[in-house]
Amino acid sequence: MSSQTIEYDWKMLKQFDEHLRPGGVVIVSLSQITFSNAEIGRKENYYQVLDREDIEPVSTFDYYTYTSIPALNSGSVYTALSRDIRDLRWESHEPWVNNGKNYSERKYEMVEAQYKQAVENRDIEQNMERVTDIVTYCQTKGYRVVLAMEPVHASYNACFDEAVMDRLVHQHLASLELDVPFLNYMTDERFIHQREYFHNPDHLNGKGRTLLSSLVYKDLKRLGYL
Repeated sequence: MSSQTIEYDWKMLKQFDEHLRPGGVVIVSLSQITFSNAEIGRKENYYQVLDREDIEPVSTFDYYTYTSIPALNSGSVYTALSRDIRDLRWESHEPWVNNGKNYSERKYEMVEAQYKQAVENRDIEQNMERVTDIVTYCQTKGYRVVLAMEPVHASYNACFDEAVMDRLVHQHLASLELDVPFLNYMTDERFIHQREYFHNPDHLNGKGRTLLSSLVYKDLKRLGYL
């Protein structure tokens, strides 16, 4: 499962658990911002997959317009314009200038600012509760839970080193004392120096995701989950 916040991972799991069966595997994706992120960038992403009451706060007009009028769905002028703006924004970042160092340093500053705000707003505690909720729910339903973290490029690893990751993620995860496997590929040597696998320093491209999927499959078999 992967969404913009762990809160929405939780909502998506409950919405679609009818498609799972006991013994099925639920992979919960963790990242540098799992415990600090409390904002949804595009709620429209969830209009077709979640009930309106699960997407709060949301405009009733926007929700029903988006879900009821095909012209405002994929392929529309609205979607195309949003995509163009998004692409322009990311292209302006020039993620591979200085071999990704500039991009990674900017992301580090953003994550640190977000984490500071999360501490002040007590978002971290709420996100910790949601991780526990997901694991407990899956275990109650008989699903096998695996936590996982995706690989990032070496330039990103340089900013988010072990000490930083301990503070942002691992200390909170350890305090939950979850008895589930954690597949941490963040510093995996098969990826970190291979720019061909990345769209930008912290996001895999199609080729990278294909390789990661094969590695996850092998690790799940090793764990006896498949």
